[in-house]
Amino acid sequence: MSFNDDEAFPRGGHRQKNDTKKENGFKLRTSDTEKQGKDLFKIHSNVSDALQTKEVKSKKRKRFQEEKKQQQKNRKTQHDKDDKEKVTDITRVEQLSYKLITPGMLVLACISEIYDFELRVSLPGGIVGMVSIGNISQAYTDMLHKLTGGNQEDLEDLKSLKDLFHRGQIVRCKVMGITFSDVGKSSVELSINPVDVNEYIGMVGLKHEMVLESCVASVEDHGYVMDIGVKGIHAFLRSTAAAAFIQEYNAGSSLAIGQHVTCLTQLSDAEKRSTDVIRSISLTADPAKVSKAVFEFTDKVGLHSIVPGTIVEAVIKQVVPTGLSVQFLTYTGVVHRTQLRKVGESTKNYTARQKLKAVVLHIHPTSKLVSLSLNKMAFNQFASVTPSRIFPGILVGDKFMNAPVTQVDKGRGVYLKLTDSVHAFASLSHLSDKAGLSAVTPEFSLGSTHKCRVIGYDVMDRVVMVSMKKSILNQQFLRYEDINVGSIVKCEVSKFRPDGLSVKLSGRINGFVPNIHIADVVLKHPEKKFKKGEQIKCRVLVCEPEKHRLLLSNKRSIVETTLPVICSYADALPQMLTEGVIVHICETSLLVVFCNNVKGLVPRSELNRLNIRYPSRVFSVGQVIKCRILQCNVEEQRLTVSLNCAGDNSFQKKIVKVPENFEIGKLVSVEVLSKTDSGLNVKILSSGDAAFLPKSHLSDYIEMCQLLYDAYVPGNRILDCVYHDNSTLLIVSKKKSHVDATQSGLMMSDFGHVQLGMMGAGTLKQVMSYGVFVEFFNSVTGLVPTRLMADQRVTSPSEPYKVGQSLIAKVTDVDTEKRRFLLSLRMKDVFDDSTAPGLDMLANYWNEYDYIRDAHMNDEGLLGQLTRLSVGDIVVTTVAQVAAHGVVCRVGEEVEGLIIRAHLADKACKEGDVLEAVVLHVDMLNRCIELSASPDLIKHMKHLRDNKYGEIKPDQVLKAEVQLINDNFILVSLKGHAMGRLAFLPARKHLNDIVETSQHTIGQINTIVVKRVIGGRVLVALQLQEKKEGRMQVLLERAASHKTDGSKNLHWAAAEVGQTHDAEIISLRDFQANVVIGDAKGRVFISEVVDKLQDGTCPLQGLQIHDVARVRIIGTHDVKTHVHKHLAITQPYRVKTFFDCSLKPSRVEGEGVLTAAELLGYQNDFKKDQRVQAFVDGYHSNCLWVHVTPTVMGKIHRLNLSEDLEVLRNPTQFFALGRGYNATVLGKNNDKLELTFIGKTELAENDVVNAVITKVTPVDIFLQLPFGFHAKSSLPDISDKYKDCIQKKHHEGEIVKCCVLELNSVNMATVSLRLSRLKPASKNVITDAEVHFEHVQPGSLLKGYIVSSGSSGVFISLAHNLTGRVGCGDVSDDYVKDFREALPIGKVVTAKVLSVDSDNKWVDLSLLPRDTGLPDVVPSEHRTARIADGKRKRKRSQCDEKTNERATKVKKKKSRLEVADKAEMSDGSTPKKSKNAVYTKESIKN
Repeated sequence: MSFNDDEAFPRGGHRQKNDTKKENGFKLRTSDTEKQGKDLFKIHSNVSDALQTKEVKSKKRKRFQEEKKQQQKNRKTQHDKDDKEKVTDITRVEQLSYKLITPGMLVLACISEIYDFELRVSLPGGIVGMVSIGNISQAYTDMLHKLTGGNQEDLEDLKSLKDLFHRGQIVRCKVMGITFSDVGKSSVELSINPVDVNEYIGMVGLKHEMVLESCVASVEDHGYVMDIGVKGIHAFLRSTAAAAFIQEYNAGSSLAIGQHVTCLTQLSDAEKRSTDVIRSISLTADPAKVSKAVFEFTDKVGLHSIVPGTIVEAVIKQVVPTGLSVQFLTYTGVVHRTQLRKVGESTKNYTARQKLKAVVLHIHPTSKLVSLSLNKMAFNQFASVTPSRIFPGILVGDKFMNAPVTQVDKGRGVYLKLTDSVHAFASLSHLSDKAGLSAVTPEFSLGSTHKCRVIGYDVMDRVVMVSMKKSILNQQFLRYEDINVGSIVKCEVSKFRPDGLSVKLSGRINGFVPNIHIADVVLKHPEKKFKKGEQIKCRVLVCEPEKHRLLLSNKRSIVETTLPVICSYADALPQMLTEGVIVHICETSLLVVFCNNVKGLVPRSELNRLNIRYPSRVFSVGQVIKCRILQCNVEEQRLTVSLNCAGDNSFQKKIVKVPENFEIGKLVSVEVLSKTDSGLNVKILSSGDAAFLPKSHLSDYIEMCQLLYDAYVPGNRILDCVYHDNSTLLIVSKKKSHVDATQSGLMMSDFGHVQLGMMGAGTLKQVMSYGVFVEFFNSVTGLVPTRLMADQRVTSPSEPYKVGQSLIAKVTDVDTEKRRFLLSLRMKDVFDDSTAPGLDMLANYWNEYDYIRDAHMNDEGLLGQLTRLSVGDIVVTTVAQVAAHGVVCRVGEEVEGLIIRAHLADKACKEGDVLEAVVLHVDMLNRCIELSASPDLIKHMKHLRDNKYGEIKPDQVLKAEVQLINDNFILVSLKGHAMGRLAFLPARKHLNDIVETSQHTIGQINTIVVKRVIGGRVLVALQLQEKKEGRMQVLLERAASHKTDGSKNLHWAAAEVGQTHDAEIISLRDFQANVVIGDAKGRVFISEVVDKLQDGTCPLQGLQIHDVARVRIIGTHDVKTHVHKHLAITQPYRVKTFFDCSLKPSRVEGEGVLTAAELLGYQNDFKKDQRVQAFVDGYHSNCLWVHVTPTVMGKIHRLNLSEDLEVLRNPTQFFALGRGYNATVLGKNNDKLELTFIGKTELAENDVVNAVITKVTPVDIFLQLPFGFHAKSSLPDISDKYKDCIQKKHHEGEIVKCCVLELNSVNMATVSLRLSRLKPASKNVITDAEVHFEHVQPGSLLKGYIVSSGSSGVFISLAHNLTGRVGCGDVSDDYVKDFREALPIGKVVTAKVLSVDSDNKWVDLSLLPRDTGLPDVVPSEHRTARIADGKRKRKRSQCDEKTNERATKVKKKKSRLEVADKAEMSDGSTPKKSKNAVYTKESIKN
């Protein structure tokens, strides 16, 4: 009988009387119920009756509630009992399959393959799943997010999946999802993240000695923080608890973040008894403990606390042919027959009520059915379960002719026996080629034999997967390892991809054919030529079995070739003919690839021999060419090939024939046909002949070439081109300098017509260290040596000159025999001081700019928005970023602009501010604009007078303010009546003008002359250039008036030292300006130009040729000049005297006439700490050489150049020729001044300085410091965090910062590289602090580096001035074979201090585990157990015993001598000195 609500709380009406009966231990009386029903609405007459009735009702209600709770408990118990009986009563045990597997299921699995971004996992039942790299652990995923986000900090510990896992590793997985394809294949997505695997455990579910899947979250000093996936629980694995696992299964290496370890929970007795929720837990990874841990029965255990891999004690309840039904803990589980103790074992070997141990295999999330395994390998979850170990000698692809059937599973397949110890399984789909089999046919009955082939492994079920299909038995390949590179294979087209064809060689092997290998010609639509399922023949190019990567080629010339196939660099023999495929084309070489990624280079010399100037016009990527092997270096994997093969001229078919009316320099118009990477394929409009227009010949401006290339489209017509070359291709040029050369006589097209003094327009072809090569029309090429490149000295030709640059060159030397000639690019040789070349260049620049702008005017993207902006437009911008040099703002949604500080007018801007600005330049190449927010300029632009009063005409002279400095033009704003107008000033006077820094500055006011007004643009020139001829005439007249007819001296007789005169600058050199005073010559050295020098500037750049300046003559110098008109014996040379002049205002403006001694006395009188001007001459031998005076040179060591490490690493990029710096004198050495650019002149302790590493040894790092000091850094002073062999992260020649600890002796120091020393104020994490001797106490633990080990013990460096010794007996409890191999130099160890000798600074240490509490520092392979009764049984080594005996004797003798000395001193006598009165470390050792 059961109670319900109506019975418990009746609402009136008639009720049946029930007899008194017991149920669940409670008596139910009818009288009480009836009485309750009768008296329910009774009104009591007095208070006592009411209280009595209330008390009776209260007792009944309390008893009823207790009875109801007991009934609910009984119903639940009965329901659980019924469920268990229902589960226990089984007739068949199902094996895990794709039908039974479901998301949320926990499964014990084995890793079968490891890829770069995922793991292939083998599950029971032959199921294969994949674990992506994002399902490893949360800590590992966070590190990957940092890596993809560009944060490279703290990623040293990020390991690849191959470093974290190994094949055969047992892991616990959770099924995240299952995907079924259209062809019937299923893919299982798994996760091994502890957060997913241990999701159901919770805080309450954690028990003592519970096996968990854990993952390393972080590495700490004394262990590892582990992620067990339980929220609110902090798990820690101590180093001692992980030592056994690391030594046995991790090759002695420490654990890494993301590495999975099967651990065992460890609870203390207090934690076991406590009822509070556990917040932290300790783990152990000891394989012996984990493998033997059995989950014990407790009252509070739940199914959520059981995870796969848990070992339980079970009792067999029922035995069926397909498996066992067992009872464990309070649950029922099943064991499939494939998971019995032995493979192929019958269930008849097991009986009911038999006790055994089992491992949980998988748990169904909904039915709660638990599957277990009796497999011995499942108990040891640390061992590797690999196919080679379980199935020795069995490989994929092996065939077995007579394999008997041992078991038949009608719904799944059959089991066969291959060998005595190896069984196999063939699923229904692999019994026959017939599709749709639903059950095993009679022909596969027990005992029948069949032919089968191995197709895979099921390591969890310990069976080999085989197939009996004839199609698989006859297949050529089943493994990637069976495919040979270079062989011919048959494959089937399976899929069309944008980058190629996917093909199938067999059911398990797929390949890929790239687009360039689909056919001999490039196919835009390969699906029109090939059909899905079509059989094709291919040659294997690359096969990588570990990556399952197979590249094939379907080119007929590759497949059907009869030449040798190169598959390795060793196969490439000299003079061998073979065929390869072009994969890359550049202007100077070709890259050819063969099989197995063997690559060969066709060098420039081979292309020149065949007269191929533009390879992209002759060859194409993917083209098959015949080549000859020239040389091969197998070790360096370098292969050089040649296209010069007899009888092979296939590539010559593309060479264009020259038309009859061809003439070099003839003007033609062309039409664009197509584009290549190096230029445009065009058609001559007049004749229809094909030609080629190189990209570098589209413009005289290199940056315009790319913009014009993008602007031209097929069908565009290009006017005014010239025939340029006809060597192998018909080449035309659009360069304005080349077009004008045909009319101005600057065309050189034949070496026979080259004459001395001839000038020509050319293109820079090649840049070398000794000069540049300039190419003219018809491939005529000349050399410009370094000395003739510019008026100033050029140290690095690659800086001012670029390939493709247009130049005007003058012939200086012709060698007709060798057909070579030399050229000059100097401005004084090719430039006549006219303003026309610069204006012509600027006009051509804007013509090309307008064409590019018009071509993109209708574009909708960013380029289209830029073309709709013009110089002078006023726009509204929003500040997006504030930087040191200015602000980055945004105009509209996509256009970005830059406003430099000079154009902000001291405005304080912040992000989000809205500014009004004027457009100064629209940069098409960099896709941005340059703006000015100057209020004055905006005001003038708004009030522009667009009438006759503001009209600008040529030859008008105006004032102008510089607003923008560009490489090609100077933008100025005009003053006066043209206020608000912008004009353009040429930045370069000539094509050869390579002045890197402009002579103009923002805001500078100049006087200009309007020269041209073209298309609304005003082109102007400086008025200074216009007056040069008039000034030259005045100087000549002045010089003539001071001449005397009888004067034949080399200098003007009226000029004397100390006087001031007007001088004209006639030329500029690197370190001096040559001047003339009248008809006398002199020089102004670079150090005599300015009084106050700004670092990094060149005073000579402010001077111009033909300028007249006031100078003071400060001395003279003689120059020997050879005269070739006389014999060398009679008159070998003549002496010319030149004036030394000064432009310094302090000298020129001084009063009176100064003597030479007064003016030049400073040149050789330098003192320490004196400040001087130094001008860069060059950098070599780790020193920067400078000029201080005309006769005194100085040098600055590399470390004295700057305190910035970036400057010291690349000094040549920061110190250009002729730049001046203020230096401090350190001293003088061999007539050379020792200088420094930094403020310090001496070295002191605790100074942080730059240093260069000169040598790295296993125990020290030697460095060179500034001011001639040498230093040494010991291992403990290298870093704040100790690491093994930490010195290896540094190398010789590296520049570092260091802190001076001690100045030991003359020019010797001890330094530290610790960051805490370099930046003491910063909050740096100091993992291993410095050790000081005064803080060392016996019993303390110290970290250090091993610096020596041998028979005398182990010496550990604790600090730069402190080394401790470990006796042989204090190293290990076991016998150590070889200390040098066991404890290498540079290893970090932790030792315990045994004793401290303050007098001699001795520290005795111990490495014994019982002293340090850490694992034995000696690896197991280097130590053996001590013999119990043999000679090896000792606590200390023999050398320690002898040392201790000697030390004891010395101490006794010392004490006796001290007693004797005290006795003598008490008598008043002087104690006698003894040789043993003072004891040192060396004396005691001896």
